[in-house]
Amino acid sequence: MNTLELFNKKLQVLIEIQPEKMRDILLCHGIIHVFAETFDAGQLALRDYFMRHQLEEEAKGTPKELVMDAYERILEVSEDTWIQMLCDRYHPDISENVLQRAQRILNEYVPAFQALQRMINP
Repeated sequence: MNTLELFNKKLQVLIEIQPEKMRDILLCHGIIHVFAETFDAGQLALRDYFMRHQLEEEAKGTPKELVMDAYERILEVSEDTWIQMLCDRYHPDISENVLQRAQRILNEYVPAFQALQRMINP
């Protein structure tokens, strides 16, 4: 399975979550876990996208640089959303309510992932 297929597979898991089940604390923790996996897979797929388009320097950056380059070149979503995603992935506020974080993932991050998916799928 290549990185784009992995990203698409992880994103599909988040897309299929039924909002009415959000009261289940274990499901909320699962959403947070799948978000982290999806974010990581998205970074790998984005690196591959840059390599396919002869943008080797952009593919070598840190996660933040990668997101910033992607935002400048291909992403059609709020830069603030991607910065918040970076923070939630690498420096989560563990005191935040799990339900609130899971809702943010589904309401804000999944649409951002879908925009990325539209941009990088061949």
